[in-house]
Amino acid sequence: MDYSNDNIIEWNYTEEDIVEKYHFFNVLKDGRIHILDPREPGSMKIPPVDDPETGVKIKDVMISDTVAARLYLPPSAEADTAAGKKLPVLFYAHGGGFCMYSPFSVDYTRLVSSYVAQFNVVAVAPTYGLFPEHPGAYYEDSWVGLKWVGSHGDPDSDVFKLGTSDPWISKYADLNRIFIGGDSGGANITHAMMRNVRNEGLPGNAKVEGIIMVHPYFGDNDKQWLRMNPVNVGPQDPRMKPSTEDLANLECDRVLVFLAEIDFLRPAGDNYVEAIKKSGWKGSLEVVENKGREHNFHIANYMDEEAIIINERIKAFIHKEKADN
Repeated sequence: MDYSNDNIIEWNYTEEDIVEKYHFFNVLKDGRIHILDPREPGSMKIPPVDDPETGVKIKDVMISDTVAARLYLPPSAEADTAAGKKLPVLFYAHGGGFCMYSPFSVDYTRLVSSYVAQFNVVAVAPTYGLFPEHPGAYYEDSWVGLKWVGSHGDPDSDVFKLGTSDPWISKYADLNRIFIGGDSGGANITHAMMRNVRNEGLPGNAKVEGIIMVHPYFGDNDKQWLRMNPVNVGPQDPRMKPSTEDLANLECDRVLVFLAEIDFLRPAGDNYVEAIKKSGWKGSLEVVENKGREHNFHIANYMDEEAIIINERIKAFIHKEKADN
């Protein structure tokens, strides 16, 4: 596993050197791409360490030659399994505009660990290749990770033949209750994975029960996204501008969307919600507004009252079926 943080480069150039300017990066005359990463302490990668306060266990595994994942197990897992109860799975794609952050970062380790402690789920947070080194890999790698999870439900799958299975998934995870979630670019990746679920299906008869979209990154003719994804089908690529057909046929029962009131991406989130409503999809849609908050405020300000609301609503969303029965 790579936990190094030594890839920080000092950039020295002037406005005259910039040929393309985007929200997340600058393209220079010499072809270099400068990612405008603030390099905040929370973005630094750290190795897995069990949480002594909550009892959540954390470890990292290799899923393929290029994809790893940080796995989380709640302290109740053993007792629940002994009582004949397996736990829902939260498959979480981190944000960062497809070019920043990692599931191994301080911020995302804290976020997902807190979710596991509060929601009583098994969590899987995959790594994915970032732009500009690996354009488009975020979609491919995340899908590899989700298929890996589902493969644990098929005793004849390659994860068992090749020895890449993990006992936390095999023993504790209810693969009929998978929830896919993410924030910002991670929410966009979540949508793209649902397109794959519909078109290809998941191995082992695994089932996605719901998706969780926190301050999603979508757009119409988004030039930044098009620059980051040179292999695309044009300005209305369905990964960036969800199609009516994809939304009408979402392979899950429920969708939970969070929209921040003063998010620069709020219009895109509103459009996504309206598109679902108009698509004819028969599932249940819940929309929560974070009053007076900006994009992804909850990552760093995790004790903010609106961040706590996010946690409470996700917990209720995951356990809705149990509460209703």
